[in-house]
Amino acid sequence: MTGYARAQGSDDKRRWVWEARSVNGRNLEIRCRVPQGFDRLENPARTAVGGRLKRGNVSLTLTLTSERQSSPLRINRALLAELGTLVEEVRKSTGAAAPSADGLLRVRGVIEEEEEGEQSEEALTALDQALTATLDEVLKALVAARAAEGKALAKVIDGHVGEIEGLCRRAAERAQAQIGTVRARFEGQLAELMERVTPLSEERFA
Repeated sequence: MTGYARAQGSDDKRRWVWEARSVNGRNLEIRCRVPQGFDRLENPARTAVGGRLKRGNVSLTLTLTSERQSSPLRINRALLAELGTLVEEVRKSTGAAAPSADGLLRVRGVIEEEEEGEQSEEALTALDQALTATLDEVLKALVAARAAEGKALAKVIDGHVGEIEGLCRRAAERAQAQIGTVRARFEGQLAELMERVTPLSEERFA
């Protein structure tokens, strides 16, 4: 019942990895670790494990990594318009040259990282289906790993059983041979003893 398996998947926004470990246990105990915000997958994952395994201590871990190196940028147009108004007022009152567009864009807050919006229900459903499909892959691999470990263990046990049977057979043969040797020795000693005994004369029975 010991085994380990790993399966991975991805979409256009993220990569994920399911890892499954199993050790011996009388009953089926499942531990599931998923990232924050993915608690909805925990019960289906437990159900999936229970549908394939009946015994053992099983640990499931889901790891997600964003594919995006950085968030997309956007211009804070409200701030840029306010800066433009202020610049125009300063230029008119002082006669200073207007700043370049590059200079305005360098002002802190004009360029911002765009926050990722909430995913639609359809997108979440598609993501859950993809994660569940990868979970199914890792559970299939775990079952195969446990079966392979069981076959290897059975082979070792069969070898030990064969060795024990051979030892028992040789012990029985040796015991049988010892019985014959002991009997022959006893019969020889008995015959030798009988030869030493003086026969009783008939007169002693008269």
